[in-house]
Amino acid sequence: MSKNTLKKRENLWREKDVIYLTEEEKRETLPLWRECFPEDSQEFLDYYYTVVAGKNRIAVIRKNGEIISMLHRNPYRLKVGEKVWDVDYLVAVATKKEERGKGAMATVLTKVLRDMNKEKRPLTFLMPAAEAIYAPYDFTYISREKRMVLEKENIEQVPVQESFSAYERAAEIMENCLQDNADVYTVRDESYVSDLIKELKSDFGSLEFLVKNEKTVGIQAYWGREKREQRLLYAPHEECICSAGRPLIMGRITNIFSFLTIFSLKERGRIVAELEVQDTWIAENNGVFLWTLTEQGSVLEKEKAQLQVAEKREDVYLKTDISQLMSWLMGYEKPKEIWKEISGETVGILQKIRNMENVWIDEVV
Repeated sequence: MSKNTLKKRENLWREKDVIYLTEEEKRETLPLWRECFPEDSQEFLDYYYTVVAGKNRIAVIRKNGEIISMLHRNPYRLKVGEKVWDVDYLVAVATKKEERGKGAMATVLTKVLRDMNKEKRPLTFLMPAAEAIYAPYDFTYISREKRMVLEKENIEQVPVQESFSAYERAAEIMENCLQDNADVYTVRDESYVSDLIKELKSDFGSLEFLVKNEKTVGIQAYWGREKREQRLLYAPHEECICSAGRPLIMGRITNIFSFLTIFSLKERGRIVAELEVQDTWIAENNGVFLWTLTEQGSVLEKEKAQLQVAEKREDVYLKTDISQLMSWLMGYEKPKEIWKEISGETVGILQKIRNMENVWIDEVV
């Protein structure tokens, strides 16, 4: 489905029809959740609406008082390089069956994306039911599933007890593993672990320390009422085998100024890049930008006057859409794979920019 087709079909609903629910109204989305996600158990819904919905924001459209379309903004702290950003994980994007194809989802989603831009949130991410649903909104894959297999020789599994000290230790183990293996991941702390254990319990799961020779070497979780499945595994390379699986998480830049200024050069120097960016849905991300980078960071400018009076013409010019920019800077694809027509000189300049190497996001909601 093309972006133009989407825009033509957005004729029944407008952004003014999208509202955010109050805390008291959030459970009114339960009937729509049950209709669209019938596989979720009552135990999981009890967990979600008690723990997760108590912290999130839910955008909806009502028709004759009934919620017919919704999107949940679940907050996370995302470590990106040396920075920590407050971002939202988009889940439960759903519309009543008889209301589909009338633009409700498009209206809710684009309203939320534009709100994130105004809030100066750099990016958002989701786990798509299908790539084709979200690609027209400039979402692109940024990470693959991590397939982790534990080498079980002489490793004992010890349940994580429900105590602050145990949560703190579990968070420390996960955080250390992620720091060693990823540039982008959701921050782990005691609250995160506490919520994770509740989530696991909602599907008959548990969180376990991995102990070898009386030393804790990692952590894992299993869940599943019908079939026991691995939910996560964090352990050193010598204790497990890790391989990349299917594309898993899609992301999108929501505020180009907040996003781009985190990047820098790999070594001393200065690069001035002129970016011609296309963003169909967020006007503030669309246009011509001057991006000046050093080894200490970068500055992004948009005003035409600043471009015209720049002391030096750009070192590199790049025409790109917002999703291509995301794919490159999150390390999912290399410049020549994205922009097949660019010169070797341009590739060489872009390679001087320090992008993210490994995105590790494995949350479910």
